[in-house]
Amino acid sequence: MPRSRDRRGSYREASPPGEQRCPRCRDETFLRPDEIGETPVARCSRCDGVWVSRETFRRVREDIERQSEIATLLGPGEPFTEASVVYLRCPKCDGSMARTNFGRRSGVIVDSCPSHGLWFDCGELAAALEFTIRTAAEPALPERAPVATARASRPDRPVPHDAPDDSLRLLPSALEVIAELLHWW
Repeated sequence: MPRSRDRRGSYREASPPGEQRCPRCRDETFLRPDEIGETPVARCSRCDGVWVSRETFRRVREDIERQSEIATLLGPGEPFTEASVVYLRCPKCDGSMARTNFGRRSGVIVDSCPSHGLWFDCGELAAALEFTIRTAAEPALPERAPVATARASRPDRPVPHDAPDDSLRLLPSALEVIAELLHWW
C-alpha cells in the first residue's frame, strides 16, 4: 500500500485508491458511501460522522425543503464536544482542515477542507441544519427610520456643503461635546 508523509515528516499508510479514511477515527476505519434522503454523503460506521462535499452542501444550503428533510431524518442534533482542540485531516487530500463556527454563531464547530468538503461529527450536521432553518425563519431586522437632515433638526448650525452623508451632519462637533461636559462638571 502507498505511504504518504504527514506534516511532521512521519510516514503513514495512505488510503487505498477510492477509499477515504475517517477524519475523526484515522485508524483503519474508512468512510462508506451513504445517502440521507436523496443527499449523497460518506459516513463513518464507527463514530457516525458525516463527510459532505462542498458542492453537495452548497445545494443543500440553497434548498430549505431539503434541509428540513435531512434534519428530520437525522433527528435532533447535539453538537459534538471534544476535550481538546484537534485539527482533522481531509479524507480526500490528507491536508489539515480548518475549524469554523458554522454560521459564525451556531456553536457547531465544523471542520472544512477548502477544496473538498466539510466534516460533521455525530450530531453536528443536524444541529447545523437546525440552525440554518431557525435563522432563515427569523424576521429580518427592521429598516432604520430615515435620518432627518441637519437643517431640519438644527437650523442654527451651519452645514458644510461637502459633507458626504446627512447622518454625519447630525453628529455633534467635538467642541459641543466638550462644552456640554464642562457645563455638567
